[in-house]
Amino acid sequence: MAYGWFYVYVVELDDGACLGDKSDPSLPYLYVGISGNPAEKRFAIHKEGGRTSNELVFNYGVKLRPDLYKHYGALREREASDFEQHVAEELREKGYVVYAGKPGLPWQRFR
Repeated sequence: MAYGWFYVYVVELDDGACLGDKSDPSLPYLYVGISGNPAEKRFAIHKEGGRTSNELVFNYGVKLRPDLYKHYGALREREASDFEQHVAEELREKGYVVYAGKPGLPWQRFR
């Protein structure tokens, strides 16, 4: 993986995540994230509970959903956070209840 490239990934969450009312109870809750790491490595970091782990994924993450993200390509840093929000909105339009982080990459505020 080239330095400076980011990838969107989607995690299925257990119903215990309680992110809100589902319009379609058959659809799982989802978490959308972006990472410079491969999705599998980023999911493992979440599940290990490291300092960059998201609490929702740590506690309720079930599995990656490559069927919902593999068709997206790599993005440059400046595009990545906007695209994360775009993917989350697309999934919401399909009936999923989705959590996505705040717009912007977390480390940008330290520059």
